[in-house]
Amino acid sequence: MSEHDSNNAQQQSFPARDSERFDLCIGMLKAYYEALEGRAVTFAGFLVAVIGWLITSMPARTAIHNNVRLLGLGISTLTILMAAYVLNVARWLNRWREIRGYLEALHYIEPRFYARYELVKWAAPAYVLPLAVLYALICGITGFDLLGQHNLSLGDASHRQSVGI
Repeated sequence: MSEHDSNNAQQQSFPARDSERFDLCIGMLKAYYEALEGRAVTFAGFLVAVIGWLITSMPARTAIHNNVRLLGLGISTLTILMAAYVLNVARWLNRWREIRGYLEALHYIEPRFYARYELVKWAAPAYVLPLAVLYALICGITGFDLLGQHNLSLGDASHRQSVGI
């Protein structure tokens, strides 16, 4: 059975027209794009907030330095969140490709009209690497604390006051 015959058989069992299927696929691709972007920005914002907190909070660095369990819990939590994010991105990108395949199989309109919904080959690294760098920075900052360098700050209190921080 050819792809076109399979498409015809599917159309006979489901009454939607190709135009409806096309619109549905385009709508799903738009929603997937917005969801991917939203997740990336939200997670990046969270990681940047953690970095800012670690850099500017002496009590936080002291607590991490003095309590290895707290450090382990924090790194474990961030690792689980990072793994969940990576798995989520992989799932969304796979579904994107699947939906894009449905779109092409419709043969409803020339591909140039929906070319903007083509995923680049480097989409997965583009969504993961920037956040992996932030994650690594957090691990580095907390690792620095383990080495006894928990005074990572913008200077001592008198210096911060003199420069208005």
